[in-house]
Order: sequence, then C-alpha cells, then structure tokens
Amino acid sequence: MLRCEFSAGTMRSLRKQLRRRALDCGLSGRVLDDFVVAVNEIATNAVVHGGGSGTLSLSTGDGQLICEISDNGAGLPLAAPDGDGGGDLVAEAGRGLHLARALAGPITVSRGAGPAVVRLVADLPAPG
Repeated sequence: MLRCEFSAGTMRSLRKQLRRRALDCGLSGRVLDDFVVAVNEIATNAVVHGGGSGTLSLSTGDGQLICEISDNGAGLPLAAPDGDGGGDLVAEAGRGLHLARALAGPITVSRGAGPAVVRLVADLPAPG
C-alpha cells in the first residue's frame, strides 16, 4: 500500500502521504489525526536516534491499518526504556514513545541488535 524512505527533510511529505493513505482506508476525524501524529513521533525518533533516516511501511490486514517504521540505527538494548513511564515532563526530549502510545494505543518495539522496528496499529471502521 505504501512503502517509503524518509529523513529529516522529507517528514512533511511522509505525513501527507500517510494521511492520504489512511484516509483512503477509512480513518477519519480524531482517529486519523492521532494516528498521523503518533507515526510522526516514531518517524522523528528514527531520524533523531536511529541513524538519520528510516523506512515506513503501511498495510492493512484483519480490519486494521498497520504501520511499521524501521530506522538505520544499531538497535535498542533489551533494557531500553519503552516509553510507558511518560518521560520527564520538563525534559527537552524522551516522550515520543509515550506520546505515540497515548495517541495510537499499544505499539510494539523491537529490541536487540539491528535496526529498531516500531509497529503501530489502528482499527479500521467496519465496511458498510
């Protein structure tokens, strides 16, 4: 459905493509907005912390819109923070995973060596 590489200079284009495809799949209103912001947070993390660029893959399955973002970094240690703690609210950074979870619900984050992969899922409206 959509697969594209991104970097700091292409984030606006990435958001526009994602929004268009998610809208075509039936997301709308706040669910659409929240999903796009959550994906943007994870893509930004890939750029800032994961080697300066990444790849976004968007697909559908089992009534869901599935977005996977991979970076070009060395991976996440098994004991890396997972964003459930909300981050330090006065820090300049460190809230991306928490914000993405708050907006889009459960996400999965790969751990270990190799590129990090984060998966976000949105339920699509029932056809009809």
